[in-house]
Amino acid sequence: MRHYFFIFCLSLLAILIHGYQFAVSDQEIFIPYILKSVDNSLFPQDLLFQQPSTNLSIFYSIIGFFTRFCNIQIIFFLGYLFFQFLFFCGIYRLAKIIIDNENLAYLSIVPFLLPKFIGGTATSTFELFFGYRLIGIIFLIYYLIALLENKFLRSATIAALGIWVHPLSIIPSLLILPIFIIAKSKNVLKDFFCAMIIFGVILIPFIFVAQHSLLSQTWYIKDELWLSIIKFRNDYLFISTWESRGWLAFGLYLSLSFLFLPKLEGKVKKTILLFIIISLSVFIFNYLILEVFRIPLIAQFQLVRSITPIAYVSLAITPLFLIYKNLLLKTLGIIAFGALSLNLFSVFLFTTAFFILSLIFVEKKTRGTIPAKEIALIIGSIYILHLLLNFNSFRNFQQKIQFPKQTNDWMDLQLWARNHTDKTATFLVPSNQTGFRIFSQRPIIGDIKDGAVVIYSPSFARQWFMVIKDLNNYDNFNEKDILKLKEKYNFHYVVSRSENLFFKLKYENNSFRVYEI
Repeated sequence: MRHYFFIFCLSLLAILIHGYQFAVSDQEIFIPYILKSVDNSLFPQDLLFQQPSTNLSIFYSIIGFFTRFCNIQIIFFLGYLFFQFLFFCGIYRLAKIIIDNENLAYLSIVPFLLPKFIGGTATSTFELFFGYRLIGIIFLIYYLIALLENKFLRSATIAALGIWVHPLSIIPSLLILPIFIIAKSKNVLKDFFCAMIIFGVILIPFIFVAQHSLLSQTWYIKDELWLSIIKFRNDYLFISTWESRGWLAFGLYLSLSFLFLPKLEGKVKKTILLFIIISLSVFIFNYLILEVFRIPLIAQFQLVRSITPIAYVSLAITPLFLIYKNLLLKTLGIIAFGALSLNLFSVFLFTTAFFILSLIFVEKKTRGTIPAKEIALIIGSIYILHLLLNFNSFRNFQQKIQFPKQTNDWMDLQLWARNHTDKTATFLVPSNQTGFRIFSQRPIIGDIKDGAVVIYSPSFARQWFMVIKDLNNYDNFNEKDILKLKEKYNFHYVVSRSENLFFKLKYENNSFRVYEI
């Protein structure tokens, strides 16, 4: 129990360091899904709900059930506290299995106190908000743990349950399971068929629901327009579009893995190497299918995120920076570990390069463990240094820890819409001003965030892309432009920053105005 208490304290410390957010990012998509699961009369005729991702996670209905009894902001905050604790427990256990050292495993949590980009995949090592991906990543970590322990039936169970919550956290790494069974099982046929049976039985209802949703779409293996829309909105799926920052992040994880592989026990070393080979193989396969053969169907599985296990394993073993006895290596290791934990990547790269160079020339004796006092000193120093470097972020504490969400003009506008308009009232909003549905609970014509789900439906992708093109240069629209759009999309209210529209003004604040059409 002692280590759980320590991890819980680190989990609370992490929130103070990285903060907590509400009504941001993917929540702008799935909170409306949750709201509609509770009240199906919400969002009538809203384009977002005319594509299959609305039915691809049990998360929506479970959270929707709890919202019948408790405010959604309370549920999300408590959920974040609980699942971040489980996340850190998973990282601790993953590191303990790989490194085989309890004290070093505690330190493995520290690089996760601040999120880090996972290559150019548009994901990070964990989220600053509560959602199904946070839970899905926890399933992924425990799936990897079960594989490391050669518990294939357990790993199949965890993978299947994870798909129920967030398919895209598990699917890119599914190939690891059968390959591990073939490579490591003493009874390959028995373990393989038992794992597949368990996996299949758990997923049968999910497959039925997903198949029903996905088969409602018209699919073409070659669809250049759909592919171009996916690339326009979700370019992270195409590694040819990754910026240097994404490749550097990817290189960071590979470098850490190969730097410390020699320090791992023989069987563990081979296992981690197999993780890397499988992950990179799927990564390359995704590139070939999506960018060489140009088949957009593969995009919905987001196989580019197959490199995620490499990121978690490599960060989990970074406490090995701290095991050297030599004063120079010990000093450089502490600086490199601290810089990585604080996301000071320039300092980290310089120090790590010097660290690797020093390994060639100085004595490389290591110590078996790190004293508890030294662990406390390292963690305390990193926390104090973070406070000094980010002092201004703590001045507006309610903005850093968004519980409850601090009101602003955009949120006030949504609350007015919820309290003063009918459920069926459709709003035209600026395409770059996202998240209107969350507090308003009203349908919109569309926004740029809706494009995140174009991978699931070619028909939705075309309609969404047409909306985005029609809303281009929105802030300069005049009455004639808006009336022309009304003929096409049939909305009831217009949200604008303009004071020069001569429609009936229904609401205004410092930033926005609502006109009835």
